Amino acid sequence: MTASAKVSLWERGLQPSARVGRFTVKQPLGQSALVSSYLVEHSTLGFPALLKVATTAEAIASEANALALLHSPHVPLLYAQGELEDDNCIGSYFVCEFIEGTSLHHILREQRRLNVSLVLRLALQVLWALEDAHRQGLVHGDVRPENVFLAESAHGFERFVLCEFGGSRASLPPRSGVMAKVTAPQKYAAPEVRAGMSPSVGTDLFSLGCVLFEVLSGQHPEWDASGRLVKQLAEIVPTHPDLSRVITKAISIEPKVRFETAQDFATVLLALDVDEVAAFSVAEGTIVKGPAETVDTVDMTQPRVDLPAPGLFRHHVATLHRPELLSTRKPQVWVLTGDPGLDRPQIEIAIGQLRERYEVFVLDSEEREQRQGAISDVDLPWVVVFGDLHTLVEEPVLQDLRHRGETARLLVSTHENVDMLSTSVNATGLDAQVWAGERPDALVTAVDELVECVRATRIQYDGLRLAVADAQADIEQLQHTFERKSA
Repeated sequence: MTASAKVSLWERGLQPSARVGRFTVKQPLGQSALVSSYLVEHSTLGFPALLKVATTAEAIASEANALALLHSPHVPLLYAQGELEDDNCIGSYFVCEFIEGTSLHHILREQRRLNVSLVLRLALQVLWALEDAHRQGLVHGDVRPENVFLAESAHGFERFVLCEFGGSRASLPPRSGVMAKVTAPQKYAAPEVRAGMSPSVGTDLFSLGCVLFEVLSGQHPEWDASGRLVKQLAEIVPTHPDLSRVITKAISIEPKVRFETAQDFATVLLALDVDEVAAFSVAEGTIVKGPAETVDTVDMTQPRVDLPAPGLFRHHVATLHRPELLSTRKPQVWVLTGDPGLDRPQIEIAIGQLRERYEVFVLDSEEREQRQGAISDVDLPWVVVFGDLHTLVEEPVLQDLRHRGETARLLVSTHENVDMLSTSVNATGLDAQVWAGERPDALVTAVDELVECVRATRIQYDGLRLAVADAQADIEQLQHTFERKSA
């Protein structure tokens, strides 16, 4: 195909109802010179997703590769990626989680600033995302309100998501790579980046510090020629001294003064007395008058966003106190060996292909016996593959997993009679079956489809776990309040 023909196909784009893998295009969302975005829907499960298609693989490679490495609940999940050759479009693509919510930029335009408890949750959740990225050797390089979204939730808890890893680049150590040109707006970029240096872990944290200063005060920080803040946070809005010191440290002009890692930043925030910090801005705000009024008559002494914010913040945000989010972990696939259905060359080929995207454990009878009765939620497999129907009754590990909706069971059978297999599968409650004589990609496709079904189930379970954790936090908050009043 000629270059002009490719351009012509690209300009027409993907049409609604077009299929890309297991997703159906619903509507276009936007287009730049190289990348087009679409709202798509999973053809079987019906959940929405975001499709990005580029004329060249390089245009979306950094974002797709970054999302493939990250498993934080505060980063979009990567569902699929590949090459597209459609009648109307050609290029590389990836499909990721569609974040249904509002950007922090939009919230600030309407609400000007957020209450302290919500800001602290925002900080810790974005720090979790950055810690995950930095641990993988990636620098986001574009932390700003436009790239932070408050995701809608049916369970009543706030989830902030850091998006747009398209400008991410490798850092040293542990991964090497060529640094891309900084894309963050000048006012969020650290001074050394504005001076031409490459973004780093520290500059990501500086950018987040600027965002936190802005959402707390309604104004972006400014520095004088000597590098001192023109206005301290507490000079703009009532701010607890401890919180003010944390933000000032994060946005210091001197890199050596700032936090070294996202974990360090989060640790200091978690050490704050959150009830005292939140109460300070409310109690002291009543004494600030005229100077806090802006030209658009917004009362800067009172936050205008009033989302639920339990006082015991450290039990509500994403910390070690929160339940493990199983839907964000890398899927595990267990293959139970020792059965005729799995003793075939094409099965070995399929296992090799599955290892490229999942954690695959090939378990013999001895290894399965060791795991029997000791499978934790974190170690729970997403899909179990086995090769003989009788093992459903005789295999202890399968019995352990029988009533776990977060695990799917896949039979690889030596019988070619599909009708008989389907009857057996329905009678025994298995999730799917494939014939061992088929090509290796038949097994890979079956596992892929089951993983997505399990992911949808795990997302629902995670919501229930979080709701329970929030209820426990509310109970502890009431107890904490009662104890303080009694004292």
